[in-house]
Amino acid sequence: MTFLDLARLIRHYWIAVVAASLVCALTAFGVSAVIVSPKYEATATLTSTDPSGNVTADVLMSTVTPLAQQIAAEAPESVTITVKGPKSGATAAELRVLTFSAEGGDADECVAAVNAAAQETADRVEAIFLELEENQSLKREGAREILGEIGGDDPKTEALLEAIIIDREYSHCAFIVDEATQAEKGGVSAPKLALIALLGGLVLSVVVIIVSDLVKRPIKTREEIEAYSGLPVLSWPAAAGEGQMLWANLSVKFDGGLSDIAMLPLSAGGSLGIADALCAAAKDCGIDASAVPMENAGLAQIESEGADGLKVVACQPIECDASSVYCVRRADAVVLCVRLWKDGLDKLDDVLKELDAVDVRPVGVALLADR
Repeated sequence: MTFLDLARLIRHYWIAVVAASLVCALTAFGVSAVIVSPKYEATATLTSTDPSGNVTADVLMSTVTPLAQQIAAEAPESVTITVKGPKSGATAAELRVLTFSAEGGDADECVAAVNAAAQETADRVEAIFLELEENQSLKREGAREILGEIGGDDPKTEALLEAIIIDREYSHCAFIVDEATQAEKGGVSAPKLALIALLGGLVLSVVVIIVSDLVKRPIKTREEIEAYSGLPVLSWPAAAGEGQMLWANLSVKFDGGLSDIAMLPLSAGGSLGIADALCAAAKDCGIDASAVPMENAGLAQIESEGADGLKVVACQPIECDASSVYCVRRADAVVLCVRLWKDGLDKLDDVLKELDAVDVRPVGVALLADR
């Protein structure tokens, strides 16, 4: 399928495409605004620092993170709290930051829950490090007493004592909470969801009409049918009138020697209108013509009506009425009636094979508007 074919399809079905897209957009907007309850998200951060540089970021975060996750799991059922550590490739400052996110249906509740979780984590981990510092202080005092008994004036003893004293200290560790002040509305907003649904409906409707076109292969243009069947197109929807154009082509082709014309449609209801229009055009030229609808009429009635003038028989599709075979066999000229966009190339191929089987060659095709 070329871009021109796609453009022709969209142009023909543009009302259906627009309607389907609008339905999808309005449905998504209604569902989002009325049925789906809003979600809010609040964020707080906890930064672990040690200005002395004795405690590394890895040690700090390995203690803070598990405790934060435990506290997040204890959040109220109406609020979901998640804890995220630093991303890969984070800077040295970012490696010490833990992010708390709370999601729920109430904005104030999310703010309160996320701040409480961050603050409780800070309090608990600070208590842990104070306890570590107390234990470390006891060890230092014990070491001083032992080294003092051994010999505090020895330079080596003094160096060892200094090394123990500057051992890891936890008293400088601080845990700073940056609390959330408000919760933002999370998820996709109703207008944005409607826009996404609009684009989705547009794409889906275009895909549907493309698939339908590949399956049904509707006849879209006169050039298409001429290239496929090799039959000339004798008339098509035009301002001058389909009947006038068809009569002009037939009268020139047969030089007025016509008494019986069979209009054979590919599908039901596609011949009577053009048959009436053809008779009207013939009467404008002084020819006594009458249209005979084959529907609900027998062969004897068709043969008797309009015997003194031009008779235009509006046949039924061959698949609907086998009498159409007899009708086209006795006619002076057979014109196929094809409705644009409704009749397909596969149906045209089947009818041409049926006519070839009974040794009938249509003189041409009357292309009818989509009606």
